[in-house]
Amino acid sequence: MLLPGFGHWIRGERRRGRLICAGVLGLFATGVFVGGIDVVDRRESPVWFFAQAGTGPVAFGVDWIHQNGFKGVDRGTGVRRSALPDERVGPGGWIEPGNGAGRPPKVRSVAKVNELGMLFCAVAGMLNLIAVLDALFPSDRGVSPSRSGRREGAGAEPGVERGGGA
Repeated sequence: MLLPGFGHWIRGERRRGRLICAGVLGLFATGVFVGGIDVVDRRESPVWFFAQAGTGPVAFGVDWIHQNGFKGVDRGTGVRRSALPDERVGPGGWIEPGNGAGRPPKVRSVAKVNELGMLFCAVAGMLNLIAVLDALFPSDRGVSPSRSGRREGAGAEPGVERGGGA
């Protein structure tokens, strides 16, 4: 879970590990690119973040950047939230009334685009979970007989038993 594909890399399946890493992180990055950094938000979308957290520290890092770099603290309630169009996030992270100076407010992306970004990131997390399960419980499907230690088929040596079912 720390790095997508790392379990396969440790098991010696280097190419497969690289492909899993590229696929999971690429899908996650595409989701953030499509929907904006606010698609990863553990406070406003905890159910989606639960699925996105499957990508490991990457999701937590993006959420930390989102919470601390793009949101501010409301002085009245003490709640961390995005700035409204007439506000800005001032020094110290406090939300201040806007006067045209400072950083522009962070607003959520368009609804469908935001949902697509959240979905991409969530699917990336679930895909990494499948990769973790594959690394934990490997099968010998697709492994050549010389690698698996079994002899099957018509070319078996005399005196060597073939695997059979009862």
